[in-house]
Amino acid sequence: MSSVASAPHETRGDLLYGEYGSSPYWAVRQLYNHIDGGVSKIEIEVPRLEEDGTETWEVSMGFHQSGLSPREADTVNSLLEYDINAYGEGERKLPVCVQPRLAWSDENRPDSVPAALGPATNVKLQNVVNLELDEIPHVITWVMRRVCEKVGFDWSRKYFAEEPHEFSTITQDERYLRIDRDQTKKLVRRDGVFMRLFMLSADIEGSHVVYDSNNEDVVGYNHQLRIDRSAITDLFPNSQHRPRGLQLKHYHPQYVRESSDGDPLYHPKLGALYKKTSMYAPSPPSSANSVHRIQPIRSPGWHGRCH
Repeated sequence: MSSVASAPHETRGDLLYGEYGSSPYWAVRQLYNHIDGGVSKIEIEVPRLEEDGTETWEVSMGFHQSGLSPREADTVNSLLEYDINAYGEGERKLPVCVQPRLAWSDENRPDSVPAALGPATNVKLQNVVNLELDEIPHVITWVMRRVCEKVGFDWSRKYFAEEPHEFSTITQDERYLRIDRDQTKKLVRRDGVFMRLFMLSADIEGSHVVYDSNNEDVVGYNHQLRIDRSAITDLFPNSQHRPRGLQLKHYHPQYVRESSDGDPLYHPKLGALYKKTSMYAPSPPSSANSVHRIQPIRSPGWHGRCH
């Protein structure tokens, strides 16, 4: 049985790189010294992950104060975090922030950093748009290589090339389909799929389910159904995955199209959003070595882990 493939929308999270400790972070710091603190709109070519050829990306780089303290052994007075904003083809965006993870002593270690993590470099995914999960580390690797080639900086090809650390976490991931507008009433009408799911959840003890419907410019302009973990457990008792909260979204662009005329934005999106509010929530010991795949991952390496 064939089905329509979904597409990635927005992803947030943290990719930790621990094989070379904090060396990649300090190398990025040296790169920024080399480019006098930043660059704007460098055009580079990045190899495509599963296709021949390259994709053009435009990269800008800046920095800001970290707010974290260096260790006594460090030779700097303050720590910086490095913002890298890359824009690819087809509205693909990769905004990331390179952060230090310095194996601080317990009294100086930030609460968000696991005690079991040694020296590492964190790449925070700010709001990645239109990239598959397995494309993200691939593009990070090549953006750093190509930018350094362009500016004449000696960058080690081993940095950001290994599998991300097991503590790497996806905190938000949304995928979507574009639905023919003539068919959307099946989702958002008073006896549609959203309302039926809402009613099925109405008497589940301990659950918190919210249905927010906005029909300002057109019926189905922005409908959101937020279903918490308790309700998901009850609604899908035979799921093979550990239950997680889910937000279903049916929405049009800000300015609703009046006529199709070949414009795909005439048709609304149906999105499924998984979101986690805090990093590094402890997992039960039985699942310590398991990985939940938000979508089928094609590469044998990193799997987007969502607690």
